Amino acid sequence: MKLFDQQRTGVDKGSMITPARQRIFRADLRPPRGIPAPVLNAILDSLGCDDRKVHKWARLEQDLGCDDMDRAELADNLEAAYGVQIDDRALDWVTVADVLKTLKQAGVAL
Repeated sequence: MKLFDQQRTGVDKGSMITPARQRIFRADLRPPRGIPAPVLNAILDSLGCDDRKVHKWARLEQDLGCDDMDRAELADNLEAAYGVQIDDRALDWVTVADVLKTLKQAGVAL
């Protein structure tokens, strides 16, 4: 069966990329729906959600399953990705658009 799959798809199923790398791989290939790739990757790494659910108006808690610890991790990942300092008072994000707004206020050119 493995040989058949490899011949049919050109991909060896035994050498498939890991799920975490697959998220980054998909984010690099697909248009990020108005979300820069580093922000999308930070959201995917912090929240562990499906990348198809992430869009500009997705609600962090209701749609993506974000809790307070996830918010802090997301802020840390964004700070590392962009080299900016995000104020703890700015973590009252409701949507992904709020995250983008906070980054713009921190001086990130998106």
